[in-house]
Amino acid sequence: MKPISPVLEGYQQHEVVFAKTQKEYMPLPALVLEGDERPVVSRWKLDDDERTRIARGADILLTQWIFTDKYHPIQMEVSE
Repeated sequence: MKPISPVLEGYQQHEVVFAKTQKEYMPLPALVLEGDERPVVSRWKLDDDERTRIARGADILLTQWIFTDKYHPIQMEVSE
């Protein structure tokens, strides 16, 4: 599963890339929306194997590392 751009068609100019220069993380293109909660939206592309596993009932797992940064790195994956 890979994050992809554009997150939303037509909004590319508003995208930010988290971890752009951090080699230990996958760069994450995202839209940071306005409002008190400041939601961050990203879009993910599944490969054929992941799609097949989900179709067979696999769950999607979301892993989030909790550091002291404002935005925490995340990883999404399809369970076995």
